[in-house]
Amino acid sequence: MTDYADIDATEIAQKAITATNEILGLMGLQAEASLQEINGEGIFINIEGTDSHHIIGHHGATLNSLQLVVAIIANHGLGEGLRIFLDAEGYRDRRRQLLEQMAIMHANKAKESGKEIVVTDLKPHERRIVHMILADDPEVETYSEGAGDDRHLVISPKV
Repeated sequence: MTDYADIDATEIAQKAITATNEILGLMGLQAEASLQEINGEGIFINIEGTDSHHIIGHHGATLNSLQLVVAIIANHGLGEGLRIFLDAEGYRDRRRQLLEQMAIMHANKAKESGKEIVVTDLKPHERRIVHMILADDPEVETYSEGAGDDRHLVISPKV
């Protein structure tokens, strides 16, 4: 078990930035990573530059993959380590806004129709965001079903 009191978040952030910049360079991209923020959730790094849009990929897949690799490198030898969050061109905020709009739209449809709405093709963290967005709505409940790549979110009207 990692003793988080002994972890130097600034040192991990610097490792993450260095790793990100080295990978971007190896990819031949004109983009650079910089520290956005360190807080209780983790280390937030932003990627900017003329080629930064290339790092997002289809539905954020490339950005998510890079984030995983960078987190492994930066936290090497620390057990659990700290969470690393990468963003490029405000993609994460735009995606969250889109998920919020989708969640509200589907919740309204479930309430009006009285039927469950099944939402597929969401990553685990995206399902979590939808669960949190709708958690305070007294007229619907959300839950996930299935396993692995077949896992999906259900928005159900409360009876």
